[in-house]
Amino acid sequence: METKHRGLRLALKLGLTASVVLGLWLVWLNARVTQQLDDFRWEVPAKIHARALELYPGARLSADQLEGELRRLGYQKGQARGPGRYLRAGNDIQVYTRGFQFPDGVEPARRLRLSFRSGAVATLDGAAIARLEPPLIGTLVPGSGEDRTLLGADDTPVLLSKGLVAVEDRRFRDHVGLDFRGLARAMVANVSAGRVVEGGSTLTQQLVKNLFLTSAQTLTRKLNEAAMALLVELHYDKDFILQAYLNQAYLGQSGSRAIHGFARASAYWFARPLQELEPAQLAVLVGLVKGPSAYHPRKHPERALNRRNAVLGVWLREGLLTEAAHAREKARPLGISPSPGTLQGRFPGYLRLVKQALLERYPKSVLETEGLTVLTPLDPILQESMQASADARLNQFESAGRGSNLQTAAVVLAAGTGEVRALLGDRAGDGVGFDRALDARRQVGSLLKPLVYLHAFEQGMNALSPVDDVPVSIQTSDGPWQPQNYSGEFEGQVPLFVALSESKNLAAVNLAQRLGFEATADTAQRAGVQVKASQPSWVLGAHLMSPYQVAQLYSLFANDGFEVPPKLIRAVLRPDGQGVDPYPTQPSARLDSRSVYQLQQVLAQVMTRGTGRFIGERLGRPVAGKSGTSNDQRDSWFAGFDAENIVAVWVGSDNNETSKLTGSSGAGLVWLDVMRTFPGAGLGFRQPAGVEIAWVDDLGRLSRPDCPGAQQVVVQSARLPEAGQCSSAPSLWGRVKQIFGG
Repeated sequence: METKHRGLRLALKLGLTASVVLGLWLVWLNARVTQQLDDFRWEVPAKIHARALELYPGARLSADQLEGELRRLGYQKGQARGPGRYLRAGNDIQVYTRGFQFPDGVEPARRLRLSFRSGAVATLDGAAIARLEPPLIGTLVPGSGEDRTLLGADDTPVLLSKGLVAVEDRRFRDHVGLDFRGLARAMVANVSAGRVVEGGSTLTQQLVKNLFLTSAQTLTRKLNEAAMALLVELHYDKDFILQAYLNQAYLGQSGSRAIHGFARASAYWFARPLQELEPAQLAVLVGLVKGPSAYHPRKHPERALNRRNAVLGVWLREGLLTEAAHAREKARPLGISPSPGTLQGRFPGYLRLVKQALLERYPKSVLETEGLTVLTPLDPILQESMQASADARLNQFESAGRGSNLQTAAVVLAAGTGEVRALLGDRAGDGVGFDRALDARRQVGSLLKPLVYLHAFEQGMNALSPVDDVPVSIQTSDGPWQPQNYSGEFEGQVPLFVALSESKNLAAVNLAQRLGFEATADTAQRAGVQVKASQPSWVLGAHLMSPYQVAQLYSLFANDGFEVPPKLIRAVLRPDGQGVDPYPTQPSARLDSRSVYQLQQVLAQVMTRGTGRFIGERLGRPVAGKSGTSNDQRDSWFAGFDAENIVAVWVGSDNNETSKLTGSSGAGLVWLDVMRTFPGAGLGFRQPAGVEIAWVDDLGRLSRPDCPGAQQVVVQSARLPEAGQCSSAPSLWGRVKQIFGG
């Protein structure tokens, strides 16, 4: 009897222990399930968008450019009867926009009619001004590699919800997470076939496996899956579970980026929002659930088509499609977009800068998981136009024997705001490989000469002050340095504006020596160019810079001496428009505005009478700029600006080969093409306090309007030049003209 009682007690203890273990196991599983699903914390990476194209009468935009933008956004050609569609007839376009949540409010979806004339919008019916949604250019995918866009129940096509259930889990609404009838049916089918031909897992089980478990075919994993499926069904209703599955399903792979959820898959496979897909396209996505690799539409189109048609057949049998609709959809092609996300991955250099800027404000985990929407000023139309014209120019140069294996890089900044509007890292424009705009540091030639003359203006010189254009020999640690003018000739003495506009090497070196190489280098360093006074050859551009750095230097000149940091981000939107983080422009004074104003005037003369005259005449409107050519014509540069844009261009070869291109005949022509894409903004230099227009003689000394050879130039009130021989006792009228600028 005692033995019997001991056995009973042992059994009770084992049973109690097993119950405790089972209970703890279920508690642990329950905590995992509820923690993840209660907060719905999917890893949703930040989406980075280009600028939104604004439409209004007078906007500089052609019908071809608008159609290109619509295609980039995945708009379909046809009657504009719903969002995401457009119809073009010559220079008239009808478009039904999609709408978008912008920082300043919601842009509604609406039908617009536009006409175009002479490269601009002539008329716009349907709104006074409208915006297209901004193109997606990249995502910040987390370490898990999962890329998704959350899909709400209101945004889910009914056919997708019902169609997925019909194909993957017909008893979804009836079972409790495990479908015992389905399991039995699958077992019979598999035994009869002698292999696995049918699965018995429910959508709930698939969701659990995708969210919490691995794909290991072990008993432990299967037990966890079954228990967690029951717990999910205990805590959440069927609609919630289905929506979670629609957001979690694995539907493709793009390199290291895993495509999760039907919303992201729609953009990846069709470059269109899920709500705009035809039934046949929805069937493609549902078919991918069975195996995104096996039914990859781009790699295995025939296999994917057969799978899609099988899904359509199920929908017909289940009454989700009529006979007519089934026949129509089955006759459609796959409709897969040629490439995944038409602009994604095209701008790695730009995206790198955006990510750096974001990391200054947000933790990496937030950027990779919380679904932020990042709005940037990148202009795809400008970018593509710049790339096409640059490649065409380089082809011309190579065909004419003026270079080989040429490459290019270019940067466009918006004056005033510093917005980075375009960043071209190579002539192909495909964003693959080395980004020369950011990482290629080349000798910049005469692009640095303006810094010498800026320093001269700071010391009280003016545009007519004489500069020595004579041979000079300077002792350096490497021996005597004896620079030469490009022409090999010299003029003895020239006015300052001639020295700069004609880019005379000897004049720049003599002037820097006269003012002091160390003091001149200090001015360059205040402008952000870290030259060394002990190496005077920097005056002629023996200094390495990237096109991005050059653009920032000339931005200082364009922005009146104020540093306007390059702006990569306009705003960041929190999910569902819950908040907006602005990125304001924050300029800071770096250079003396009075001296910069004088420099601006001379840089404008470069384009009318100096080395940029060829470019300025062909552009046909006021601009300011400077060419640069390194030794042996290895590097061709041009940088300049108008009132709205700063553009820096480099042309050369990666292997440092010489060419037959100067700054103006090489990079200058690419710069010209870029500037032609902008409306005529002019210059509009803002005259600062502390400068005035004075009459000076040919030596830059104060004069009178009635004196021989007197000219008007900008001078600094606190640093008036010395009086010339004809400057005493000016007439009243002459003094008035002197003070008020003639």
